Amino acid sequence: MAKRVQRRRGTTTEHNTFTGYEGEITVDITKDTAVIHDGSTAGGFPLARQDLNNVSLNISIADMNIVDGTNGQFLQTNGSGTMSFATIDASSTAVGGDVTGTVSNIQIAANKVGIAELNVSDGTANQFLKTDGSGALSFGTVVTDPTMGGDVGGTTSASVIQAGAVEGSMLTAALKQFTEDTFTGDGATTTFTLTSIAAATNALMVSIDGIVQPTSAFALPTSTSIQFTAAPPSSSKIIVLHLGFQSTVSTPADGAITTAKLGGNAVTDAKLSSSVGTDAQRAVTTNHIRDDAVTTAKIAANAITASEIAAATITSTQIQNGTIVGDDIADNSIGGTKIALSNHAQGDIMYYDGSNWVRLGAGTAGQSLKTAGSGANPYWG
Repeated sequence: MAKRVQRRRGTTTEHNTFTGYEGEITVDITKDTAVIHDGSTAGGFPLARQDLNNVSLNISIADMNIVDGTNGQFLQTNGSGTMSFATIDASSTAVGGDVTGTVSNIQIAANKVGIAELNVSDGTANQFLKTDGSGALSFGTVVTDPTMGGDVGGTTSASVIQAGAVEGSMLTAALKQFTEDTFTGDGATTTFTLTSIAAATNALMVSIDGIVQPTSAFALPTSTSIQFTAAPPSSSKIIVLHLGFQSTVSTPADGAITTAKLGGNAVTDAKLSSSVGTDAQRAVTTNHIRDDAVTTAKIAANAITASEIAAATITSTQIQNGTIVGDDIADNSIGGTKIALSNHAQGDIMYYDGSNWVRLGAGTAGQSLKTAGSGANPYWG
């Protein structure tokens, strides 16, 4: 280029104290931009470069001419040119992935927590997840038959009460004292009523005025009464001590005994009642009969009638040879097609010979069938 124009120039530091002339333009070689001066302001007014990289764009609430909001609010527009501050409410926003629900009520979805989510090392098959009590999780092996301790020894599958483990304090009142009946003799009464059942005479310790009586001195006419062989003296003190502990045997509730509680072959004919309420309760249906369990020995004579036989079920294979006699065949029920004679030929004639039906062979040409009268056989002549 033939000519060049160089305006006054200097660093930013030099410009900071330079006022210049009104309308004067200088160049800030530190900021690489032109500076306009008004003749009074030190440093002048640096101009923005095209890429604005020397401009600090700090816009304040006052610059935007809007009312300030509260801490954490965001700036929103109403779509019509008006801006304002508002609070973000994401509580009702739906969530997805491994969780369900909304932001304010997030739920972990089913089957989403696995080994990776627990941040533990995987175990082997059938192990269980355990804690050490200090926040650490790990997999361990289940002890299927652990050793017992305390008053019980052995294992869970074969536990044993330790010797000396059962103390008096562990027993109920009924197991810590015997039942005692006391009576006063009158010189005449021999039988007294007991408050508890006595199984046998040797289950009682009996004393009269402190003298223990042998079992031969009394009997048990019933399980709740004692009878002396001789009436105890008048005013004598009789003490009957029941040896052994009382125990209560509960009666199973109605319907509580299932088939699993019954031993094999435990239900005999004597246990079955013939007076149950309805036929439905007495009936043995086909569901209770094992296949092929009903034999001919189980069927009473003449018990099977026509109504028990299904139609078209009896064929010739079920009929014994020679068992159908004339009385079993209805009159006029056998036609010619049902009659068969051995060695029959065309022209044969069947007749009754007085004892059986027989065949009359064919005669010769020109002969006629003749009869010899009543009680005689026909013939050709």
